[in-house]
Formats: sequence, structure tokens, C-alpha cells
Amino acid sequence: MKTFIKSAVASALLVSFAGLPVIAEANVPLKHDSEYVIDGKIYGMPKAKIYRDDYNGPAVVGDYITMVPHLAELDYKGNKEHEVRMDVFSQKVEVAPGVSYNAWTFGGSVPGPVLHVREGDRVVFKM
Repeated sequence: MKTFIKSAVASALLVSFAGLPVIAEANVPLKHDSEYVIDGKIYGMPKAKIYRDDYNGPAVVGDYITMVPHLAELDYKGNKEHEVRMDVFSQKVEVAPGVSYNAWTFGGSVPGPVLHVREGDRVVFKM
């Protein structure tokens, strides 16, 4: 049985990152058993999964991902679920000629890519 959120809130950001609350839109289904709603906000996240599969694909995968200063154009209406994969690498980054430091890079770059989504979208983020 699917659980749906009944809320007077017109739209919302459904990115549940680090357990922070997100605002729920009316009739948005909850995705897992540990999600719950208080005052129109969704709380809870599923337990993290560790993948040890061999992966030879690109370091960044997902629609509407671009690099600053460009933002991907949002060509859809309503709410959408986005699947994003962004690999993190520890590597030496040159910040000026002859000056470098070790950094965590997102998709191989610092700063990392930008994900452009609409309020009310849900993001499934794999790192």
C-alpha cells in the first residue's frame, strides 16, 4: 500500500539530504517506511546502501547537471524524480601555476557540477 502526503502546501523541495526536513506537496507518495510527515514536511531517509559493483561509466550521471556558470534548462512541468550519480575522488588540484593541494573532487572537478531542479522534485542521489 502506498502512503500519500495530504498537505495544503502547494509545492516543495523533496531533497532529503542528511536528514534535513523537506516540504511535501499534496499527493506525493512516500518512498520508504522511515519517511514521515509533520506540518507538511517530509522527514526521514532510507538506510544508506553501500555498492561494491565494478563501474566503468562516467563520473557524473543525471539529467539537468551542468557546470557553473551554466544552469540546465528545466523543460518539464510539475514534479519529477531525478536519479543522480556523482563519484567523489581524492586528487591533487592545481589552483595556480605551481600551487596545488589534495582535495575531494565531485565528478573529478572542484567545484563540482550543479544539479538544477524545481521545487517539489525528489532527488535520489548516489555517491
